[in-house]
Amino acid sequence: MPKGVRSPTGASGANPAGGRGRAKRYGNERTRREGGKAVKTAVQALAILAAASSVLAGGCGGGGGGGGREGAQGASPLPLPVADVRRARSLTDAPRGRPAETGLQQSRRANSIRRRVDSLYVSSRLSYRAAPGAGGQSLVPANACGGSAYCTHGAKTRGVRELFPSAGSTPSAVLTKHGITLTQHADASLALFGAWLDHSGFAVREEPVGPGRTIPYATRDVYGIAGGDRTGSAPPTAGTAATWRGLMVGRVHNLGSYPRSTVQGDALLTWRDAGGSHELTAAFSNIRNLTHNRAHDTEAFQFTGMTVGADGTFAQGSTGTRIQGAFYGTGHAEAAGVVEHSGIVGAFGAAKQ
Repeated sequence: MPKGVRSPTGASGANPAGGRGRAKRYGNERTRREGGKAVKTAVQALAILAAASSVLAGGCGGGGGGGGREGAQGASPLPLPVADVRRARSLTDAPRGRPAETGLQQSRRANSIRRRVDSLYVSSRLSYRAAPGAGGQSLVPANACGGSAYCTHGAKTRGVRELFPSAGSTPSAVLTKHGITLTQHADASLALFGAWLDHSGFAVREEPVGPGRTIPYATRDVYGIAGGDRTGSAPPTAGTAATWRGLMVGRVHNLGSYPRSTVQGDALLTWRDAGGSHELTAAFSNIRNLTHNRAHDTEAFQFTGMTVGADGTFAQGSTGTRIQGAFYGTGHAEAAGVVEHSGIVGAFGAAKQ
């Protein structure tokens, strides 16, 4: 190679091997610098894209009507119904320590129950706008529901798999009381707080609905749900009184001091002879506001003198002050239903004692 002419590697012809080594090191350093710039640029581009997607999602919303599971992409999750689990256990007098079962264990049992469900109950719906400063809300009467595994709820007919969905992630256990473990789950599409027994399930559910589902500005529906494998007959009238003990969950719908709070209480159903005919009493007590760590304004209420149909169903009252449910499982092993009273929409479940 002529003197003074540099090779493509940048080395003179006198020492090509050394030149290649220096060129290789130089090339590696340059590659690293350029690679670092490329990575930084890519990260910045992804951040810009993510921000743009979030803006588009907020502006366009989920589209369509009704209460589906289409939470807007990138939307923040709904808040958990029970934010402070330890405080809730103390407030409700639940046993200390871990709940008796995990959310995963309950989910596995729920999958089996879903396949057998033949009846559903839905409470009246608390519908409200979640945007800051939007205090308006309404209590929408319950639609046709309870005679089958489907409910005409809102603008569409919905089944147990939609109202009691298999959550994308395993629900977390909150507390165990009277042998029933309450669990909760929240994502951008729904928030659930309730339990599955052996033949039935109950919960209070919140979901964003209608156009513009992006959290936190969507209109939200809150309501109690219950369903299961119905017994199909009334409890026997022979023998002594029968009782079912369990739990209730709900949300406050009045616009008093503690609107939209999560509440939880005890449930006790009694079937007994009342002067020649049997009557059912459903008593709810020890009702606590888990959001504000206090007793609910009305700590106890009950429905008395209820008759039970030949198919094992019962109901009393009207919107805002009502109960509706049924007995589930072989031998009337469980009772579950929805309840509205004292500013609460919710649901309950109980096991025979």
